[in-house]
Formats: sequence, C-alpha cells, structure tokens
Amino acid sequence: MGGIGGPELFLILVVVLLIFGPKKIPEVARGLGKGLREFRKFSTEFQREMNLSDALEEDKEKKLGPPRAMRSEIPPAESDPASTGGEGQSSGTVSRRDDDPPAGS
Repeated sequence: MGGIGGPELFLILVVVLLIFGPKKIPEVARGLGKGLREFRKFSTEFQREMNLSDALEEDKEKKLGPPRAMRSEIPPAESDPASTGGEGQSSGTVSRRDDDPPAGS
C-alpha cells in the first residue's frame, strides 16, 4: 500500500480541471495554500504551548515531589493484624489493659 502514484495524480488533476475549469484553478490553489499555511502555523503554536506546559509541570513536580498517590505508603504497624496476614497471630500483638476503654465507646 503506497502513496499516490503518477496515474492517480493525473486522474485527480483531470477531475479538478473538469470541476473548477482553467480560470478557477489558480484561485483554488491559492486558497489551499493559505489554508495549509494557517494549519501549519496553528500546529506549530499548539506544539510549542504543549511543550511549555509539560516543562512547567515537570519543574513543579521537581519542586513539590511526586503526587501523594505516587509516594510510597508508610507500612502498617506490626501490631496491625492486617499487616501480618493473620487474625492477630503476630508476635507483636498488643494486649489491652483492663483500665483501657472498650474500642466501641
């Protein structure tokens, strides 16, 4: 699958000549040229803005560090049953004293 070859280009030119006529072709070509120039200008400006935005964002990240979601989490305490994978079977379990209030109150 290639691009447009010689025969295809010739056919396109003949169709354009039939549709617009010989007097309108320079005007149409001028309009297409202006349109392409504006599109390239917009595209270049857009890329420049995106690069500037990315650079500002990178500078901000360097100053502030990574977002909270990306920071490593603090590991849970050893007394936490969820951290050991068991139901309080860890060697670092904390016993409750009698004078401590119950957890529900």
